Amino acid sequence: MPSTPPATVPAASRQPRRQRRGLERMEHILDAATTVIDRVGYERTTTNAVAAEAGISPGSLYQYFSNKDDLLSALWARYVHELSTVVGSIDLERAGDRAGMTLEELTERLAGPIHAFKTANRAFARLAHRAAQDEEGPAAARQTIRELRDRFVEVLAQRNPDTEHARLETAAAMAFELFRPAVAVDSVTGDPAQDLAEVKLAIVSYLRGRGVS
Repeated sequence: MPSTPPATVPAASRQPRRQRRGLERMEHILDAATTVIDRVGYERTTTNAVAAEAGISPGSLYQYFSNKDDLLSALWARYVHELSTVVGSIDLERAGDRAGMTLEELTERLAGPIHAFKTANRAFARLAHRAAQDEEGPAAARQTIRELRDRFVEVLAQRNPDTEHARLETAAAMAFELFRPAVAVDSVTGDPAQDLAEVKLAIVSYLRGRGVS
């Protein structure tokens, strides 16, 4: 009686598994890059150090990322995606009612989640300046922040119905510029909570000085 040949997995079934393993390996390498950047900073980060942290050979790393810039651009893109999720989750439902939410509370509602994201992801701040060399990364980040700023303008318009829209747009843009340095550096005061308090004070003081409440 002829023997039955061993069962084989169809190529079409193997392909998704290979793709999944490849994506998992890429995420593992990006996690390792985050650890290395946290430890030694952007300039001293090398692909060899990232490969060692990931427990793979440099050659294996190069199967996924062609060089350091390619690797860190991918890490920046991941951060931008995560930041977009954070921004999308910010609840401004009651923010248009001055009686229901003070300007301080509104500023906390806007700045708090983004600052918490930066604090939890130190490599994000270290990449922020360098990302200016990558056209796609900064464009995506700017779009994410622009969407939040537009929501902020809408809220300010509800809170200040007698104020010209152009003036509110300028006020919102300046408020976000005041906040940006606190995102793009590790820490100004050495204490993340104090950093956030100082940023909120600067934003609230500016807005009130412009007659925006």
